[in-house]
Amino acid sequence: MALPDAARDDDAVEALEREYALVGSAIAMVRSGASPRVHVSGLRFGLQMIDSARSRAGREGLRAVPLWTADGALDGIAIERPARG
Repeated sequence: MALPDAARDDDAVEALEREYALVGSAIAMVRSGASPRVHVSGLRFGLQMIDSARSRAGREGLRAVPLWTADGALDGIAIERPARG
């Protein structure tokens, strides 16, 4: 049974909000020092979120790095501390 368009839209909004929160949690984890790098993989809306993730991470002195598959699809986002140089 196919979902009505409104139900699909609601599901997409909920998924986007969950993924946005996951990226936020990854930023908080790296910022706190609990982990030097966190991968958030399997994102349905990763491509739509990468610019926002970069901005959010940058405000915390961190980087958001897209994780690409071999066929060029975005698989996830890594949050990390910039390399010291």
